Amino acid sequence: MTYINGNRQYKYGAEIDATIKLPKWLSFNPNFNLFYTNSTGTYNEIDLATNSISWTGNLKTLFKPDTKTELQILLNYTSPNVLPQFKINEIYFVDVGVKRSFLDNKIAVSFTVSDIFNTKKWIIQSENSIYKLENNSKNETRIFWIGLTYTINSYKPTKTQKTEGTDNDGGIIKLGQ
Repeated sequence: MTYINGNRQYKYGAEIDATIKLPKWLSFNPNFNLFYTNSTGTYNEIDLATNSISWTGNLKTLFKPDTKTELQILLNYTSPNVLPQFKINEIYFVDVGVKRSFLDNKIAVSFTVSDIFNTKKWIIQSENSIYKLENNSKNETRIFWIGLTYTINSYKPTKTQKTEGTDNDGGIIKLGQ
């Protein structure tokens, strides 16, 4: 098996992303990406032309039960995709993380589990007049992460009081004055 470049590939797509906050303690961030791919080309009389519509989507949900705790759930989906030499089956997985802050938010401890249901796998299929291939790959995707963050300096500008006779410039930096 060898890799070659096809003649041309055209891609068109659109993406929609939003942030939805319901109560203060709950927010959703859905993302949807739709794309069309058109490829042309031949190799040793094998037609490499493909047309496919594919999409990806994810939904990030953030729960804040109190001011020091965050729980995040991230759902990911990638639809099947057809390329000139092979087809990739759908890919989906869920990541979960929790973070807790301490000492006036100077220290944060986080715990994350990637691919919590152990579903992230790659199945690639290819069939032409020369060969038939099916490749199932499953890396170690369920990984546990523990994080510790210490904030040395969290700069917050002080509120300045307006003095009489000054212009209200809305915080614009003026050069040369």
